[in-house]
Amino acid sequence: MPALAAYLFRERRAVLVWAVLTLVSVLGLGLVPRALGLELRDTMPEGGRIAVDFLAPILVIVVLTALAHTAVLIQDEAIGQAEDAERRRLQSQQAQQLQRTEQLAMVGQLAVGVAHEVNNPLAYITTNIDYAIAELSEDDRARWQPVLDALHDAADGSRRIAEVVAQLSAHGRQEDDLPRSVLLRTSLEAALRIAHNQLRHRSKVVRRFEADPVVLADTGRLTQVFLNVLINAAQAIPSGHRNDHEIRVRMWSEGDAALVEVTDTGRGIPPEVLARVVEPFFTTKDVGRGTGLGLSISNAIVQGYGGRITIDSTPGLGTRVRIQLPLSERELLPPSRPSNEIPLPRTRRILLIDDDDPVRQGLARALPGQVVAAAHVPQALAEIERDPSFDAIICDVMMPDESGIDFYRKLERSHPELLPRLLFLTGGVFEAQSQEFIRDHDVAVLRKPVRRRELVEALERVMPRPSAKDRSGGGDRDSAA
Repeated sequence: MPALAAYLFRERRAVLVWAVLTLVSVLGLGLVPRALGLELRDTMPEGGRIAVDFLAPILVIVVLTALAHTAVLIQDEAIGQAEDAERRRLQSQQAQQLQRTEQLAMVGQLAVGVAHEVNNPLAYITTNIDYAIAELSEDDRARWQPVLDALHDAADGSRRIAEVVAQLSAHGRQEDDLPRSVLLRTSLEAALRIAHNQLRHRSKVVRRFEADPVVLADTGRLTQVFLNVLINAAQAIPSGHRNDHEIRVRMWSEGDAALVEVTDTGRGIPPEVLARVVEPFFTTKDVGRGTGLGLSISNAIVQGYGGRITIDSTPGLGTRVRIQLPLSERELLPPSRPSNEIPLPRTRRILLIDDDDPVRQGLARALPGQVVAAAHVPQALAEIERDPSFDAIICDVMMPDESGIDFYRKLERSHPELLPRLLFLTGGVFEAQSQEFIRDHDVAVLRKPVRRRELVEALERVMPRPSAKDRSGGGDRDSAA
């Protein structure tokens, strides 16, 4: 009977209607006549009474079976509709996540490109400033002191621009930044500077640096971690109530670990949300305001350095984020010496290759020694064939016709003895093949903008050791363009 009903009434709701009507009819045949004082069964012949007694229970069972079957069908339909809705929701969420990921990749590529375009002019600004400072310092310092003060201020400004550009580039570049011993304070203070505008309108910032730990990490990536945490803390605090809120930043060492703790007095995180805050793409922010990747990426970076992030929060009171990293067992590299304390080997010959005219000219002024400048690879190779006695070669990586990698390969075939003296210079853009090549061949790399003392120190590492005559500082500097 249910199968027949399902065939006759294809719609599931029609089956339910049929079953209900049938049950009502069965009950009606028994109840309505009885309510009218009629006993139909008593007026029936013996055979009719037997048939009613036999068929009535069967009919009731059939009706109940139809009802149960219909209920199952409707339940299945409801479950199917719910599953379809959930599937569509997940597909929509995945599409949005994919779009966000693509947007982040595009933003990263744009950031790297912008950083490269900024770094090139910043390179010759900083080298020219350093050159002017060095030249005036050798003259009458008392006479030029106001000018020197102005130049030092300009140098400090260019350094701050370089730091911001470096952090911008760190979010998008694809190089595998090798961890090294770094001061944790450097990354933390850089993140505080970058987040300053967002923090100052929402809360007071209280710093408590109890130690100066050294960790094995990459400065740019650690800055990214701290920046994400600080931005989250700022966004958890409503704007307009700066004097009522605090963001406390504490740094200390404990055993073999370095710890940084950021505590805010914001709205806090509910327990059900706290359990998911480091999941990729999970966010409680409005559409367009958050990707759900900040803490996830930060957690991956910290775990990659052997550390961990722990988050405690009380709704209505605030949140505490603790970042723990193992202390470095390696020694910290010694600080750079002031420019006036760096021995300048003025008798050394240096080949400089860069396609950007102002960058090349600025570096030629700042470099010590006899500088031979070339605008492209063929010109550089011609200079080497004319006289290969170069003590160092500085070559830009990314050039329009032939790159620094092409120059390396040609130099390897013609003058392999000069390869240990090669120093690459880059504005920050690397193709995957170039990254792999530089890693495999262990070529020294300096990033633009490079300061004068960084150039000299890098040259000291790649140049052959100077003779006694060189150490005496004799000889003149010459620059050929």
